[in-house]
Amino acid sequence: MKRSVLVVMIMLSFTLSKAQDVHFSHFFSMPIFQNPAFTGYMDGDVRVAADFRMQWETFGNGFGNAFRTAAVSADFGLLRNQMGGSTLGVGATFINDAAGDLALKTNQAGLAVSYVIALDQNKSNYLGVGFHGSFSQRSIDFTNAQFPDQVETDLLENYNYFNLAAGLLWFYQPTDDVNFYLGGALFNIFQPNVSFFAGENIELDRRYTAQFGSRFNVSNRVSFVPSILFQKQGPSQELIFGTFFKYKFGNQFKTSEAINFQLGAFYRFADAIIPVVRLDYKPVSFVFSYDVNLSKLTAASKGEGGAEISITYTGRIFPESNKYKSIKCPIL
Repeated sequence: MKRSVLVVMIMLSFTLSKAQDVHFSHFFSMPIFQNPAFTGYMDGDVRVAADFRMQWETFGNGFGNAFRTAAVSADFGLLRNQMGGSTLGVGATFINDAAGDLALKTNQAGLAVSYVIALDQNKSNYLGVGFHGSFSQRSIDFTNAQFPDQVETDLLENYNYFNLAAGLLWFYQPTDDVNFYLGGALFNIFQPNVSFFAGENIELDRRYTAQFGSRFNVSNRVSFVPSILFQKQGPSQELIFGTFFKYKFGNQFKTSEAINFQLGAFYRFADAIIPVVRLDYKPVSFVFSYDVNLSKLTAASKGEGGAEISITYTGRIFPESNKYKSIKCPIL
């Protein structure tokens, strides 16, 4: 049996026994994938984000391609002026996740909707609820696979499933210099069958997420933007936390003219340190990070984890009302 086939079969075995959703170090750039209540929740009317992640490329030497994930999302905040400061959010998402020489792939397309309601007359206190429905196809390419004669396989080359997620989000901005959010979501509500073996049913574990973030303005130019994400799916869990140090160049009183440079450091508990560099050149943000592996896989990975880059555009389609300002979201 080819070495690459052996690796993919091991990956298949792992996937079947402990199937997991994809994850991002840039959870702050891809918020819909952590909580659908973030849909349309932005300082603007439209947001388009793209993310590309390469993980464990060291394992590719002699073992074929490692994990590569690409994701795109677009969402809109609608009817804010007509709804007294509240917002209807709609969005679309797409994920392509691939691993191994045999192209173990997951393609997922989804639609999201949310409603963010203002809880007070000052428009500083908001509560949001969101839903995300997705259609996924998983496939594997056996074109280059070679199996010994004694090995019998009854594998499906592809299968499809539909899934649903729901989330809640609370946002509060007591002053212009401080704001924070707290949220939680449930993914894989339908627990679809994710087995590649015909006639076998293996349910995809539900994924529970909780997130907290904030922004503290130290001065007109300097801010700290800490955030925390916790996820649990079946026997696996992830805790990632850290902060950005943000410095604003240009005219600090005109957001459209501001250039923000941010340095960040995050820690994925018992797994990796993640240094991050971010540049906000309104209305576009560029983020680059690299996971430095600290887990038990360090000997094999040589400390290498995953490089990740994301680009986000946040703009305005509708004129902003003087009465109902855009939500000042701390995460983007």
